[in-house]
Amino acid sequence: MATATQSVLVVGVSDALFARLEPLLQRASFNVDRVHHARNAVPLFTSIGFGVLLFAYPTEQPSFRELMEMIRSDASPCRTAAVLILAPSEQVEKARQLTNPARTKVMPIDASDAELHAELAALLRSAPRLSARVVIRLEVELADGRTEILTQTENVSMGGMLVRAPRSYPVGANLRFQLYLSPASPSVWGTGVVARHALDEHGRLIGVGVSFQDFTGDGETQLREYLGRQ
Repeated sequence: MATATQSVLVVGVSDALFARLEPLLQRASFNVDRVHHARNAVPLFTSIGFGVLLFAYPTEQPSFRELMEMIRSDASPCRTAAVLILAPSEQVEKARQLTNPARTKVMPIDASDAELHAELAALLRSAPRLSARVVIRLEVELADGRTEILTQTENVSMGGMLVRAPRSYPVGANLRFQLYLSPASPSVWGTGVVARHALDEHGRLIGVGVSFQDFTGDGETQLREYLGRQ
């Protein structure tokens, strides 16, 4: 069943600035992930489809230009995501020169709370609804053996998925998955790897991010067609 859950990735934003954005970002309908360094964001936005990406400018390792090229590449699950860039006033124009204005907005970091909230709210409304909530069976390979769970996804893209998890599986753990897309279609089988842990604002585990490695048979085509219908 498709959902309207919105997934947001916040990168490199200071605690003070995040506190200004938090009242809007922490609404119950949003899944918010936050990382402090651009390098830690790469495995997230290259494997999970976020609706909105929010970056503090400039970035290092990778550079801002490299980040935007990865986000907008044809293979990226975030290629159509809305992007908000917050830059120091004296660097706003430079940041704009490095972005494509389509679905990308650059604002000064010292904009008023009202301006920031208005722009972010507009991006959240226009962002693609990339989430799909479907039943999934996971077989996770661990050092002490294999565990199997039946759970539900919160977010699925062609690159990966966010999955509800009753326990924390280690990053890098290999797994086999079976997606039950609909009663009328065969299950999609494949393999993946745990790419990240998703935490709520209190630091509690809410799920694990899985990056797809391979599909069985025509599973990739089935998933692409399913997402295209949502």
